[in-house]
Amino acid sequence: MKRLRYLAWRLLVLIPVLIGVTLVTFGISRSIKGDPARIMAGDMADESTLASIRREFNLDKPLYVQYLTYVGNLTRGNLGISYQSHRPVSESLRAAMPATLELAFIAALFGTLAAIPLGVLAAVKRNSWVDHLVRVTAVGGVSLPVFWFGVILLVIFYRNLSWLPAGGRFDPRLALPASHTGLMLADTLLAGDLAGFLISLRHLLLPGFVLGYSYMALVARMVRSTMLEVLSQDFIRTARGKGLAERHVIYRHALRNAMIPTLTVMGMGMANLLGGAVLTESVFAWPGLGKLSVDATLYLDYPVIMAVTLIITTSYVVINLLVDLLYGILNPRVN
Repeated sequence: MKRLRYLAWRLLVLIPVLIGVTLVTFGISRSIKGDPARIMAGDMADESTLASIRREFNLDKPLYVQYLTYVGNLTRGNLGISYQSHRPVSESLRAAMPATLELAFIAALFGTLAAIPLGVLAAVKRNSWVDHLVRVTAVGGVSLPVFWFGVILLVIFYRNLSWLPAGGRFDPRLALPASHTGLMLADTLLAGDLAGFLISLRHLLLPGFVLGYSYMALVARMVRSTMLEVLSQDFIRTARGKGLAERHVIYRHALRNAMIPTLTVMGMGMANLLGGAVLTESVFAWPGLGKLSVDATLYLDYPVIMAVTLIITTSYVVINLLVDLLYGILNPRVN
């Protein structure tokens, strides 16, 4: 019952947070120099055409009227009309969201499966060559710029070795699989198309690795740090004194306790995958939210910018909420 009240309170707090995000995003986007009407109509458009476009998209109204109109539409589930495509923003999001979710899932899966064993191994083999190798790998992950790292991998695996494709979600020479979920891997499996599944997976490998590498490095460093702290605790010495197998001491006792603070880093890292997808998707021509937001910024497409920002912000809040709930599962004493 207490957890349900906590969940209800956190969901209630979400409302003013989202309102604040819309206000800040609206103010920042409107502070960018440029005229969306001019970008839509072109340099040769006359003033009457520009005035007509401004009336159509409410750009001739005062800023506070534009903001109140946007919030009013948002409460009705209307995200507005894209200045660039002249389609509802919700349609653009439905087309781009599955690509980003699929990329973020692969990145998180790779990062998690690699980070936890590496962090544990580095802590158990402290100050050995294994520990040094893991730490160097982790430092590289948090320090290498995504755009530079992605280009280097493209040069190696696409241009020089021709092992992996340069970008996109599927081979442009082939027909796309029937879309049921929007997730290319899932759609090819549902169609029983193993060859298509492997093609989709090959297209995911490079961007998924680039996006997941920094996440893996961050989590691995956190696992190593918390494992070292836990391994020095009295209950670990007691467990070893009772004759428990070392793998049971490491994974059932030490790692379980080390994962409690690590969950916070993992949660923030997973939320960062959506924000970090902007650069990754631009490098690999991945048609997701990141590329959508970059294109929207170039064309001063305010409704799309606002919608993408709102989605990423909501994901941060929701993931943090899930992390807080997982605390209670890993440690019932945490309320």
